[in-house]
Amino acid sequence: MENILIEDCEVGNGNGLVTCGSEATTIRNVTVRNCKMGGNSTMMTLKLRPDTPQHYEHITLENITLAGGGRLINVAPWTQFFDLKGQPPPSRRVNNITIRNVKGQYGAFGTLRGNPGDVITDITLENIDVKLGNDLLQLGSIEKLVVKNVSVNGKPYELPAVEPARPAVP
Repeated sequence: MENILIEDCEVGNGNGLVTCGSEATTIRNVTVRNCKMGGNSTMMTLKLRPDTPQHYEHITLENITLAGGGRLINVAPWTQFFDLKGQPPPSRRVNNITIRNVKGQYGAFGTLRGNPGDVITDITLENIDVKLGNDLLQLGSIEKLVVKNVSVNGKPYELPAVEPARPAVP
């Protein structure tokens, strides 16, 4: 799927504002803007399945207002019901993701990590001013993570340590 515009939406309880699921392969050129989130939804979920070739790129979320208890970001392995049957894992890549101009109160920052061998690069978090119950952003191996003008719970946000890159498991 590509060239998607989502704007002027209100989201409550449910899966989330943007969710690219475990069966997704190529998702590109997605813009989400001028939306409000409440309830316990996740602003952006990108599931990374070890047995599926996936590429998520050029996804922008901007001008989002939060008032709830969900997560901002969930980029994480999805390992339910997979079996490589001895085959090498296919490639998975997440690149050019921008989240900017986000404000309000929410539950947690979330997760930004993949499976061994996944490439996650060129992630930008910019102009974010939020109050969070859990300010930890769980990070995995990421290349080129930019954090500009991000304030969490009234303080400039400092990234936790990033774990070193891991090779793919044969």
